[in-house]
Amino acid sequence: MKHLYFVLTNRCNEVCRICPRSGSERIRDVDTAVILKKLKRDISEEAVTDITLSGGEPTLHQGLPEVLTLLDEMNIKVTVLSNALRFSNMELAERCFGGLKNKKNFRIVSAVHSLQDGRHDEVTGVKGSLEKTVSGLQNVHSLGISVYVKCIIGAHNKDELENYVEWTNRVFQNEGGLILCGMDYAGMSPDQIGQYGYNIIEITEQLEKALDKREALCAQGKGIAVRVSELPLCISDPYYWKYFDLRIDQDSRYDDSHWENQKTAVRDYYPMAAVCKQCKAQKLCPGIWRTQYEKYGEAAVRPYA
Repeated sequence: MKHLYFVLTNRCNEVCRICPRSGSERIRDVDTAVILKKLKRDISEEAVTDITLSGGEPTLHQGLPEVLTLLDEMNIKVTVLSNALRFSNMELAERCFGGLKNKKNFRIVSAVHSLQDGRHDEVTGVKGSLEKTVSGLQNVHSLGISVYVKCIIGAHNKDELENYVEWTNRVFQNEGGLILCGMDYAGMSPDQIGQYGYNIIEITEQLEKALDKREALCAQGKGIAVRVSELPLCISDPYYWKYFDLRIDQDSRYDDSHWENQKTAVRDYYPMAAVCKQCKAQKLCPGIWRTQYEKYGEAAVRPYA
């Protein structure tokens, strides 16, 4: 399987205080025709089977409906990383997803930074953004597209994790899913790291309670899919490792090279502390973000001897 992470635009309609691209220069979009030609070539030459469309905010590119139609025709599995604000307009949601033939190949992943309106809006810098994001996700969900809520765990929401499971389950009628993931401090100022950062070892109790809540809902026939991503295995008991995205080598490429003077990025995590090399779970563990390790050092990991 070949995965392509494709940056459709680097413009955004939010100014998130925890965004790795917060300091990026916002430049003019590449023409839709150029994007479509490049996607066709890359998918064919590199045998791509699944793709993530990202940004910036991909809904700001006027060619998004055409891009999705092309990927549908090529039978590619697609994840759209979007804040879903613009999908609160049902007309745009229908243009993007309404006519797709292989809807099971598509999903949307949106970050919900807190279940409290004010706290979420403080992170995004846009008043009313939580309400619009939820409305947009509900519109997309009504068109038969899988919806995944992404909780980027920080000091501002780590005590809400159990509530996230219940809320996502209720809002999306026992369908869709929830991704609980670590935070990359890239692009954040020292003040922002001080406000939103945390030592990941500190969330063990909250994370395990959230996963217990998911299992309790499953016992009632109401469980949504829950994944733990970009966090090391040592923050939880091995019983919960079944929820973690493990370190499975995958042929994957990040592409924003269709803009001039843009550097191709790489995933900047994996086990890196010296003590991690002695951990029995090293070959499975996805590790931690480099920026987390730079902040907290070996205090951020708890290797299994």
